[in-house]
Amino acid sequence: MATSGTMASPIIIVDDDEIQSPELRISRLRRGPRRDYRYLDYERVLAESIDDTTGSTSSRKRRRTETKERSTLDDAFKKLRTTFDGEITMLRERNRMLRDELRLKRNEHQKGKEVLIQLREKLRCKICYEHPDRWATLACGHMFCLSCAENPENPKTPKKCPLCRAPVKGFLPCYPFAG
Repeated sequence: MATSGTMASPIIIVDDDEIQSPELRISRLRRGPRRDYRYLDYERVLAESIDDTTGSTSSRKRRRTETKERSTLDDAFKKLRTTFDGEITMLRERNRMLRDELRLKRNEHQKGKEVLIQLREKLRCKICYEHPDRWATLACGHMFCLSCAENPENPKTPKKCPLCRAPVKGFLPCYPFAG
């Protein structure tokens, strides 16, 4: 086949499939499920996925459009935030004013209760310590319940006014506190 003096031409085999070395293939194998699902370049991934679906818009133009839309959204969110912040401060101020008003009303109510207790003490009969509806006014001007003032057999019936020791000559029935 070959003549003496001539060399045979080398045979070159071109293989389209690339054979990877076993060390390289082992290092690329996954050792477990992927645990880091963060996308570091989310805008690029979004732009590429939109480019893949539309196919006609370049990624540079898409990115420029996205930044324009993003700035519009950012402006809208800033306006919304300032509106809400203003409303929150207004409501907090109103809440503070209403709490102050409530505190004043509670103080007034407490003072009213104390005055009521003092008045009830004054409207108690000084002989039997009851709160009567019917009163008797002595000539000296002091008041007692009618049952204590008109019963002469009762040992509690005063011969003298218990408060000023003036002699009791009679009484005048009155109903100023009938309720």
